Amino acid sequence: MQRLSPLLPILLLAFGCVTPTRAEVTDAQVTAHIEILQRQLLRSQQSDGLWFNPQYPVGLTALVVQALLRSGLKPDHPELARAIAHLADNTDEKVYSEGLVPPALAMADGRKYRRRISEAVNFLRMSQLAGGNWTYGIRQGGGGDNSNTQFAVLGLAAAMDAGVAIPEQTRQAAIDHWSRTQNADGGWGYTVNGGSTMSMTCAGIASLNMLGLKLATKQDCCGEYTYRRELVNGLRWLGQALVRDPREVFGASNQPLYTLYALERVGIALGVKEISGVDWYRWGADAIVSHNIGGRNTVDQAFALLFLSRGSAPIALAKWRWQGDWNNQYDDARNWTIHAGEELGLELDFVESRLNRMDSPAAKASLIYLNGSKPFKMTDDELDFLRAFLDNDGTLVAEPTCDGTAFYDSFRKEILVRLCPEYGSNFVPLDIDHPVLTAKYQLIPEEVGALQFQAGCKQYRIILLTRGISCALNGDVNSRADLPRARKVATNLLAWAMEAKGAERKLDELTLLPETRNEVLTLDQIERRATRSGRRFHQPTGRLRHRGQWLAAPGFLATLRTSLESEPNLPRFDGEMYLNATDEDLFHAAVLFMSGYDYPTLPEADIVSLRGYLQNGGFLLATSACSNDSFDKGFREIVRKLLPNDNLEPIPPEDPLWKSAYPLLQGAPTTTRAYQTKYDQRWAPLYGIRREGRWILVYSPVDFCSDMVDPLGEAVIGYRRESAFKLIANILRQAFTP
Repeated sequence: MQRLSPLLPILLLAFGCVTPTRAEVTDAQVTAHIEILQRQLLRSQQSDGLWFNPQYPVGLTALVVQALLRSGLKPDHPELARAIAHLADNTDEKVYSEGLVPPALAMADGRKYRRRISEAVNFLRMSQLAGGNWTYGIRQGGGGDNSNTQFAVLGLAAAMDAGVAIPEQTRQAAIDHWSRTQNADGGWGYTVNGGSTMSMTCAGIASLNMLGLKLATKQDCCGEYTYRRELVNGLRWLGQALVRDPREVFGASNQPLYTLYALERVGIALGVKEISGVDWYRWGADAIVSHNIGGRNTVDQAFALLFLSRGSAPIALAKWRWQGDWNNQYDDARNWTIHAGEELGLELDFVESRLNRMDSPAAKASLIYLNGSKPFKMTDDELDFLRAFLDNDGTLVAEPTCDGTAFYDSFRKEILVRLCPEYGSNFVPLDIDHPVLTAKYQLIPEEVGALQFQAGCKQYRIILLTRGISCALNGDVNSRADLPRARKVATNLLAWAMEAKGAERKLDELTLLPETRNEVLTLDQIERRATRSGRRFHQPTGRLRHRGQWLAAPGFLATLRTSLESEPNLPRFDGEMYLNATDEDLFHAAVLFMSGYDYPTLPEADIVSLRGYLQNGGFLLATSACSNDSFDKGFREIVRKLLPNDNLEPIPPEDPLWKSAYPLLQGAPTTTRAYQTKYDQRWAPLYGIRREGRWILVYSPVDFCSDMVDPLGEAVIGYRRESAFKLIANILRQAFTP
């Protein structure tokens, strides 16, 4: 082993600067081709359940069974059930076959077929040659070859995954063989000292990895990586070959599917999505689907089906390649999706991606994950993408690593100040009833160790972990004791994310579109809407500033203004101002709007000025964002100080307000589930203060502003957009009726 630069894996994967022309094969084409291959293979099955091969009847049957299971067929499928039963009771005593039986039976039911898998392991143990490699069977001549050897390793690795122990002497001898016989150029040949080929180099890399060797390891979560020399050199040879000409994947052996299957094992085992700029899955899928290189015989059809099926898993998780130490743990995202997929019964994949374009591969993911220890900073493009991703029900999970106080503080600041500064957002402890605690496993907040993003009624799904999971998921030696908890937390997070936003297939382009009716304001925009602008408008609305997160649902008044303009005989507004009650522009506001997520207070000078506004023809419309009890209490206290001789009174059902524009009480409002639990099908009470037969103040303790901008969560008491607009239209119509 050798110590190399921490940047080495990135440099290896980006080795060279030649990128092949992007293949345009689509997800739908791959799905259709998978179905074609399934039908072809099922049609060629014999009546005894086998697929014909004079030398390897059990081996070919095991290969086809594995391919069909990987493509989505179930073990109880009639044709598969017959084949699996034959594999469980028969052998042709060949290394190729006994290497293929464990993967097939482990996928069918590893526990049920444990005896047969153990028999295959015993055969492979007995047939291993003194040099640690294999030939075609027991007591057969020859010095062995790397093709038989790679299939023997496939069987041993599948047995280990199924819980069947393999002799350590057998495993170590195989490792020694691959390490000892690697060529000076970094590749492997078919036999010892044979020239390096694509298929055998892929076999060497994948076999060493399946035997337990990792490209990079470290003892401590925050320690330095140590890199495995054999894997580094093998990847370098592979990258150089692909840069020269990706068609070398077919090699001199004229067995392209055999080689693609080996290349896929490298890509999946090491979590490599591109090698020297080559998207190996996209390129291979295009070769199979567009050029039909997998339809010649049963073996090729099985290899093609394995390649297409295994590599087509949807992208559930994207690891954010932000401009900092984004990759302290090389295998956390890969292991996260593997284990969570097993627990959820799904084939899932991940991608490492920048977020600098709306068509970033991360757009396909359900969850975006990032970690680091150094200060975090988003570019404007990343901010735009992230906002669109979250608006489309995506989930963001962040984790400080290695005592990353700098990352923790800077991430909080970037999210709270730049993502939606107008909401008065914060990170708060995870609720005891948060769905992430029960998405798969039953957990308590202390087990998860996380803060949740809170911004009034804003439904952004952002989790900031305070108890890490990445080191354990990565496989760091000193974090192994925490692995059971980390896996449960990771599985729950991904299950929760996928409930809201499904994982998308990897080939089709997906471009995120921002939510068009959202209005997200920057701090500069907020300042520009401040006072000293009233004289520019004919009849503006004003939003009242107060101490209590006054800028709830910032796009509400703009959305309301547009909606009013589309209806005849309703009041019109031509502008919006942000006002303190003492501003000189106060009396330019035809309507003053007040809302918030927290307990509001006003200085005494503002109380006096606002009283003068209301007593001289002004009108105040108020609602509690998120139907917040704290705002409700504070607003009622303000009203007591503002108009001490008046009381907030319920607006009775016979009042003209309920039917001034729309006959509201003739039907039930559209609302959230939480509203229906509290108020059933009734309209919630409205309160007001009336002077000389005219309402000068109308207040709704139930939120009518938030859903006009962003869909409210079902757990928040509130009106949906349609009913909210009709209620507000009635209030304003009555307020402006003499």
